[in-house]
Amino acid sequence: MSLLCLQKNSIKMQISTNGLELNKIIKNIVDYINKPIINISLDAANEDHDIIRDSKGLFNKIITVIKENKRHNIPFTFNATIFSENIIPSLPDGNIKHVSNLIALSVGLKVPINFQPYAPEDEGLRKKLGLILLKSDSPYILNTLSYRKTLIDSHNGECRVSWINKSLDIHGKELPTNKDNCYFCKECSKCYYSCVWIFNS
Repeated sequence: MSLLCLQKNSIKMQISTNGLELNKIIKNIVDYINKPIINISLDAANEDHDIIRDSKGLFNKIITVIKENKRHNIPFTFNATIFSENIIPSLPDGNIKHVSNLIALSVGLKVPINFQPYAPEDEGLRKKLGLILLKSDSPYILNTLSYRKTLIDSHNGECRVSWINKSLDIHGKELPTNKDNCYFCKECSKCYYSCVWIFNS
């Protein structure tokens, strides 16, 4: 199933990318009427992102491409994965210190941003991230108030990944992304898709 086929059938699309092939992606979708959301991984608001992703110049490339393509009305979003200490050897302090600057960057570029902890079972990291997000009144943060509170309090919800999320590989084949056949962790408490929980409270 091609992107064009999905677009013609008015299916809402999202393309997730680390940004390395961002120009190529934009070239392929720029003429679409219903442009897909381009969800870009961005884990720091400066060149520390290059260290995290092991790709020199990637941060500046992402920011430049977004600014150059504003006129095409492409809906960009950022997805920030937040790490605790000692996860990435070259960034021993983690990237929790970048959360406020990532929020400011998203506001400046008018690009919505979603945050997720690298390890949801890391209670300390979850609480730090949740507190920072709760203090922010930025309209560009995609995480709901319920999600922010849950980061601080505890897990209290039901997994929705098999209801609302479908992931396709480059050939259009559906990837297994439900809790019975999960290719990330097979444990709901550590679910990669922590942002798609329906909360009971």
